[in-house]
Amino acid sequence: MTSIPFYRLFKFLLFPIVRDGDRPLFSPSGFATKVSVCMVPVAVMLYALAISVAMQMGLVLYPFNALAVGTAITATLAFTISFAVTYINSVAFQKLLNSYEKFVHLSRTDPLTELLNRKGVSDHVDQLLSPLDVAIIDIDKFKSINDSYGHAVGDAVIVNFAGTLKALGERLGLCVGRLGGEEFVAISSHSTGNDVLPICELLRSIVETSGVNCDAITVNYTISVGIAHGYDNESFSEVLHRADAALYKAKSLGRNRVVTA
Repeated sequence: MTSIPFYRLFKFLLFPIVRDGDRPLFSPSGFATKVSVCMVPVAVMLYALAISVAMQMGLVLYPFNALAVGTAITATLAFTISFAVTYINSVAFQKLLNSYEKFVHLSRTDPLTELLNRKGVSDHVDQLLSPLDVAIIDIDKFKSINDSYGHAVGDAVIVNFAGTLKALGERLGLCVGRLGGEEFVAISSHSTGNDVLPICELLRSIVETSGVNCDAITVNYTISVGIAHGYDNESFSEVLHRADAALYKAKSLGRNRVVTA
């Protein structure tokens, strides 16, 4: 029972007071204000104790005035000094926190497409309910696009497809990412009720009937997709391996198709 006041004080001090949507943000001014408010009564009590000792020693001629004026001055100084010191340190902490968050974002994000990279996909999968459906998507004959038109056009094709995949993923609640090169992934939990097969057929159709305009050049491309439906207690890596085998089969059958394992 005695720990409850300390828990409430801890929660009061550290609970973020600024929010960006559902994401809590650290507020240096808010944190400094809370610390300063807590320091004022501590400083006042110490001052009152000092005055009491001074009175007993006969060093205070006007105790009431000393207590009233001294308390006001002590409270003001305690709040001001505590706020200044805490705010300066909180700003430094916020910069460190922002740097860490930026580092985490960069470590999980593909710089070209802004999709999750392989690590980001693996981290996100841990938050999904199994079993999972996994689709590995490969841009057909991407090397020949690079060789024929150059890497700038190849990057434009990658970005174009990533945008299409991301838009479809956001609309249907899929986890999408870039595994590397021209290979992408789309993941759906069975709990969402989405059937990955028609979604991938729709994606393939959209890509087939659209092109990429870059430097006055229009490039048409297609995709091949391998799908694996996960089973209970089957790990993500196992489902991914079966999806990769289905992708290999789609390529061997002539590309521009969706194959299920």
